[in-house]
Amino acid sequence: MIPDMVAARIGDLVRARPVDLIDDIAYQVETTAGVAAPVARMIVLQRLPHADVRRDVALLLDAWQATAPHMSRQTLAWALSAAAQAAQATRQEQTTSLVWTGPHVDGPALRRTDQALQEVILAARESLLLVSFAVYLVPHIAQALVAAAARGVRIRIALETPSASAGRIDYDTVRLLGTEVAHNAELYIWPESQRALDPQDNLGALHAKCAVADRDLLFISSANLTGYALTINMELGVMIQGGALPGDVVTQYARLIEHGVLQRINP
Repeated sequence: MIPDMVAARIGDLVRARPVDLIDDIAYQVETTAGVAAPVARMIVLQRLPHADVRRDVALLLDAWQATAPHMSRQTLAWALSAAAQAAQATRQEQTTSLVWTGPHVDGPALRRTDQALQEVILAARESLLLVSFAVYLVPHIAQALVAAAARGVRIRIALETPSASAGRIDYDTVRLLGTEVAHNAELYIWPESQRALDPQDNLGALHAKCAVADRDLLFISSANLTGYALTINMELGVMIQGGALPGDVVTQYARLIEHGVLQRINP
């Protein structure tokens, strides 16, 4: 029987990651069977190229050593491969739905933008990623974010600011997040030094808008995180539950952070 802590760490590692990557990790674990645990841990981690993967593998190996040192590394490797296959099958069961804010007309029933965003925030149990150009949070969204932080959700917000955008946006987006939200989230900007220029020396803009909960629920929208966008503008988006895409978006932004394209700021 695999201990719950080890099973949970296996789940964290395989969620939204490709089977061939997990199989390679399993192979690395299995080939260190004759090496002392601390040395084996170092060998396996040195062979992994990405920081987020190294982190989750380290947590798994530490949980295994703490709760199931009697379990062979071959068994651990088999458990990893089996879990990866099961996760891939689950990811293939993807559902999508449209999200709309704007004039009401006869036609398909579409959920509203503010409802969809709140659904993503409420669904988060471990992690939440928000990306937006303009930010001016309505109270119930701010309250939902603070509640998510209180239940232990890691919140990362990438947003545009006046300084990073060279004046493309002219108000203090960080201040308008609200003190509680800003102090319960990791805030990231795309600094001017990391942006491309067109022939007229105009900077690119952080224009993406999305929200992702736990690598499983993804909301992509034309809407910014503002009261107008969430309630009265004409905005269109899509909600994606399951499949590989939510995890792919999280991985994309994790890579941007890892490579310094997005940089953390203090509120």
